[in-house]
Amino acid sequence: MIGHPVKITHMDVYPRSKLLFTVGEGDHAVLMWTINTRAVHIMAHIGGEGLDPYYCLIEGGQNGWLYKEIQDFFYYAQILHEGENTTTERNVSHEIPLCEVPDLMRAIGYFPSEHEIGNMLHEIQFWTYSDNGKPQKYVSFEDFVKLYLNHQPAFGTPFRKLQEAFEAFADDEDEEDGLIMYRETLISMLQERAECLSQEQVVKYLQVLLPSTQEPGESSSSSGSSEGSLWEFLPEDITYKAFVEDILGIRPPPKQKDAEKGKSKEKSDDIVTLVGDVVDTVLSAAEVSQEEILEEDEDKTEEEDECIDDFD
Repeated sequence: MIGHPVKITHMDVYPRSKLLFTVGEGDHAVLMWTINTRAVHIMAHIGGEGLDPYYCLIEGGQNGWLYKEIQDFFYYAQILHEGENTTTERNVSHEIPLCEVPDLMRAIGYFPSEHEIGNMLHEIQFWTYSDNGKPQKYVSFEDFVKLYLNHQPAFGTPFRKLQEAFEAFADDEDEEDGLIMYRETLISMLQERAECLSQEQVVKYLQVLLPSTQEPGESSSSSGSSEGSLWEFLPEDITYKAFVEDILGIRPPPKQKDAEKGKSKEKSDDIVTLVGDVVDTVLSAAEVSQEEILEEDEDKTEEEDECIDDFD
């Protein structure tokens, strides 16, 4: 059954009832639904308690490397918040403050934007607001795992999107290196577009990604260098390969098509060999069977001739 053919634009639950009202885009229809809470309770009971329903969504499951890494970084975030060099007794718990959530997400490989971080923190704060009227200031390990699985991209960022973004801002094209982006274009793009970064942030982040002789975070005012020398660690012309491999530090996987072609060719050769062996076996068996049939016919003919001679 199709409720709204395009998408749902608004929905609301009628108070003190099990009715849900939805409005669709462009269909001029308001639909009323009955909520079957029993089915939800049954599915929740079948799924299990705690993180049992979520282990299948984590790479490697409960005993995999990702789950262990999330655990390690979660408890390390507690240490960072309390201070690494402290002599007081540590308060080990199963919660971390909200201020540690963004860096913890980045540590396990998910890099949300500032807008996405705001949505996540807002979601955590009002998890229990309807129960006690107070915003939540801490998040438990189980809730953090659920938050990560609900917000992190299911398929990551494909290389195709990186290439399309680079092509959109490319300034020139070279016969050998392909598309080229000027250094000034990259800097202005980071400082002026989307979630803008300050000059100090751009210098600090790029020097971490692309180390130079200048210390990370050291600005032109502290080093006494000019505006142009501030960006000397960046090449003037940035190719797509340099942008992905040198700046972002990503090593593209080998061309899958070539590998798949090689595998398919080997598989085809194996199949041809196997089919050839089967055909030879079948033909050999057929020849043997034919020879046995001919021998049996000859024996029968000899027996019939002997019978005829005896009768005569």
